[in-house]
Amino acid sequence: MAESRNLASKEAKNLLNLLELNEMDDDDIVDISAEDQAFVATCLLLFLLERKPKTESFLYQFGDAREIALATRPGMAPFLVIGGTCQNSQPHETSVVAENHVVFKHLGLLDAVESMMLLYYVCTLEYPKECFNTFLFLQRQVLKVYDTQKIPTKVLVLMSDIDKM
Repeated sequence: MAESRNLASKEAKNLLNLLELNEMDDDDIVDISAEDQAFVATCLLLFLLERKPKTESFLYQFGDAREIALATRPGMAPFLVIGGTCQNSQPHETSVVAENHVVFKHLGLLDAVESMMLLYYVCTLEYPKECFNTFLFLQRQVLKVYDTQKIPTKVLVLMSDIDKM
């Protein structure tokens, strides 16, 4: 358990380092595209909103979509597969995997997140408890889909902070 927590913490630090590259002096600036920034922000949501983020996420995994789809346990909720690794990611190769199949292949991370969330909505699937706050945030803040679900405090605080920006 502690090892899993350390790996998750290391992954979060790697993602934050990608953003810090964008905030260097003008001479050393390495521009990060909007797509890459969206990728980092999406991956960091778990670390902001969930109590015990894990490296094997119910929101996303890194690797080859077909291999991961075949290796997932039957009945696992839909999730994203981002091409590459955390250090060498290819967010333009993002897929949605469900029931041991690649359901959608997308050119961009944001389209894949939207498709995954709509799949949950259309199929009336419950969000996995491991990333419930993250999915609820995406549903409310990004997709603007409202229901009678009680919103946890962590999600409310993040939504409020974003609205103040």
